[in-house]
Amino acid sequence: MPEGRNRSGAATVAGKLHALSHGLRDELVKQSMGVMSLTAMEISRLTLAAYDAMAEAYEQETASRDRAPDHALFFRHLPKDRRLDLLDVGCGPGRDLGRFRALGHRAVGLDGSGRFVERARAASGCEVWHQDLLALTLPAGGFDGVFASASLFHVPPEQLPGVLTKLRDALREGGVLLMLNPRGNGQQGWMGDRFACYLRVSTWRRLMRESGFVLLEQAERPVGATGREARWWVGVWRVCVPSRQGGLRRQPRSPSE
Repeated sequence: MPEGRNRSGAATVAGKLHALSHGLRDELVKQSMGVMSLTAMEISRLTLAAYDAMAEAYEQETASRDRAPDHALFFRHLPKDRRLDLLDVGCGPGRDLGRFRALGHRAVGLDGSGRFVERARAASGCEVWHQDLLALTLPAGGFDGVFASASLFHVPPEQLPGVLTKLRDALREGGVLLMLNPRGNGQQGWMGDRFACYLRVSTWRRLMRESGFVLLEQAERPVGATGREARWWVGVWRVCVPSRQGGLRRQPRSPSE
């Protein structure tokens, strides 16, 4: 893209973020809570700018969040006899990264927020890549596991198939992906200054199957919650085994689905 168009696009996004911060969100949320008036990349940039602005507060707010159940769920489906290559997608301030490294694994973080990238590097001592989820550049077959906790629900739904395909291709044969997302009924729009989509669990399952994954295990969050109290859903998925003819071998649905 020519340099002039980049500047113009950045100015447009900056102007929209300025409008959001001055209480003019109604102009952007007229149609489908603002989604229809913005491109996917603008939505992502606005969301990342909001995380940059709240990086310190977010780190403090989530400091006491219990991650142990999700870590246990993740590692239950990963090899136990060797050091693993793990990718934390949307790593935030890096607490999960630090835990993975402390367990002896090679952990790499990825986040679109520059402030989070800085904080994650400092906190974990791990390599952290500054990448937007809508513009991922990942090594093919580079990882045994991908940990995506509370990150993919910020991706506009129409962009999810492409993002999930890139994550699948970054996994080795038999690789595992954990994803944690809020439960919903297909809503999407602005959560403060951040975009979020609240998809049905059935929609996430369909998207994952179509992207070449098979469900291994699922759980409600918070732990022990049921009904309306189960506001989050976590699923662990394995990459389908490539067929000899190329492409992905069709997998039967898991009994848990």
